[in-house]
Amino acid sequence: MNAAFGNEHWLPKLEAVPSADRRVAFLRLYTERLIEWGARYVLPIPVVDATGTHAYTLIHAAKSAKGYAAMKEAVAYALRHSPLPEAVVHRMRFAVASDLDSVEASVRDRFAGQTVRWAEDASNRTAACVRNFLLEETPAFPFEFDELKARLNDHRNRGRVITFSLPERSPHVD
Repeated sequence: MNAAFGNEHWLPKLEAVPSADRRVAFLRLYTERLIEWGARYVLPIPVVDATGTHAYTLIHAAKSAKGYAAMKEAVAYALRHSPLPEAVVHRMRFAVASDLDSVEASVRDRFAGQTVRWAEDASNRTAACVRNFLLEETPAFPFEFDELKARLNDHRNRGRVITFSLPERSPHVD
């Protein structure tokens, strides 16, 4: 541990936390260390066994938004094809689920006043789309996308291609 953290400064920080909260405190310290090393994206993934008992936490760190997105898609795929009981898979989804109110607000802020596609445009891969934004810049996982689409449904445009015309942001009044 000292090699990972550079010295023993981590130990008093963990000892100051009640033992029941040390796992979370350690993950926070390690996440901070990964960010110091240049990771822009850190994704903790709690892994449980077939009984639903926490086995370990996989921590994925990346400097790239594409790496962050790929890991979230890999986790969603693994959960969708898991041999674990559905109740256990549900627990794992719940453990990594994002705050959808916050994610929705991020989408509305990012695309305020714009018409934007849900998915990538094959003829213009550089054009912004909600799905890539969610994967690369928010904590949302693909298994949360149907709920997010439903939340934006009032702004959905007619047509085969799913697009949304999001309103301008309201000026903040104090």
